Amino acid sequence: MSHPMGGGLATNGVEGERYNPGHELAGFPTDSGYLKFALEAGWIGLVILCLLYFVMMQQCVHHYYRSSNPTIKALYCAMAAALFAQIVAHYGQIAIGQMPGILFFFAMMAVIGRLKQFDDPNIAWEEEEQ
Repeated sequence: MSHPMGGGLATNGVEGERYNPGHELAGFPTDSGYLKFALEAGWIGLVILCLLYFVMMQQCVHHYYRSSNPTIKALYCAMAAALFAQIVAHYGQIAIGQMPGILFFFAMMAVIGRLKQFDDPNIAWEEEEQ
């Protein structure tokens, strides 16, 4: 509670021993991704991270029920399931943040944000003739 912004990046675990050997969190083992983030970014950063995950899940569910296209509904359902699986797995280990998974995670965030534009019934998708 005395450090609401956390200890800083790469200050705990093996990274802390390597990059910040004199830090008080250096060598502290973090198995959970949320614990690691809470130690590095503090409780303020952890609240922001949890809000981000909640908003992403909320947007998937909201746009799933608002969509009229069955293909787009299936995409929202698949992204919500994959996102939920990653969020739950992040509790037991550092699942979000490692290199192969983070590419998928950020791509999924972008698709969630842009997919609603493809479902707009007012947009005509025919090719323009010149």
